Amino acid sequence: MKRFSGILIDRGCHGLFVVGSTGEQPLLDEDQRRELIAAAREGAGNEAKIYAGVSGCGAKQAIRYACNAEKDGADAAIVMAPFFLACSQQGLVEYIRHIADASPIPVGIYNHFRMPSQFENETLLQLAKHPNIIAVKDTDSDVNRSISKLNALKEAPISFFQGREPFLYDSFSAGAEGCVSALANIAPEAHRQLYDAFQAGNLEEAKKCQAKIDSLSRIFQLTDTRTSFAGFSYSIRQVAKFRGWLDDNYGMLPGFTGTDAYNRKLFNIASEAGLFKDDERI
Repeated sequence: MKRFSGILIDRGCHGLFVVGSTGEQPLLDEDQRRELIAAAREGAGNEAKIYAGVSGCGAKQAIRYACNAEKDGADAAIVMAPFFLACSQQGLVEYIRHIADASPIPVGIYNHFRMPSQFENETLLQLAKHPNIIAVKDTDSDVNRSISKLNALKEAPISFFQGREPFLYDSFSAGAEGCVSALANIAPEAHRQLYDAFQAGNLEEAKKCQAKIDSLSRIFQLTDTRTSFAGFSYSIRQVAKFRGWLDDNYGMLPGFTGTDAYNRKLFNIASEAGLFKDDERI
């Protein structure tokens, strides 16, 4: 993790989100979470921001994770809605506020369409008033709904980060401050180029970068990545291994082993997306 974190920063990432959904958060125990955050901090250096996932099954647990994350070098604690249980919007407000009140580091909200409770616009606006809440990462299944959150928060003192790769161009066009993408683990350069293109007002270049990311997103359309998180996790790790950034493709969830034929599919998608330089090819 230490080496991988350094590679991502060197390839253009401003910071890292550790122990998130792609980072297999629900499958990690407390010690594993701490080890990953500490390793990311060491590998990323002192200048990069480290956002640490602290979600769990209740506020007390999330607060403990946030306290640990602060000790291990994280700059912010990222919180999802409670796992498994549905909440009312007022319940979400009180839950996140309780964590933000107690967290020793700033808190970010992570809205994900797979969770049983979704944060509505008015809920996010209420939470954005909290002095210790600094950001929202939105991973929605509907681009219009995601952009509506971004627009609702434009005047709020809070950053908006897009979590869905197909929505990046539209989100930057609407004023998103950044993105937190699963594919940035294997294509940080394309994501940084997209960001830089928008900063420079070069929309044509930004469209080209989005097209490259869209091409790479075909990994997510493979049957094994759509039907099992084990296949999803393996696919990201295997492409990182192709690039020489990871030594293995071990994940926390069993149930999937990549065949030579499957690995060739991954390699072909990554290659067609322009991911490999000559010295990175297998």
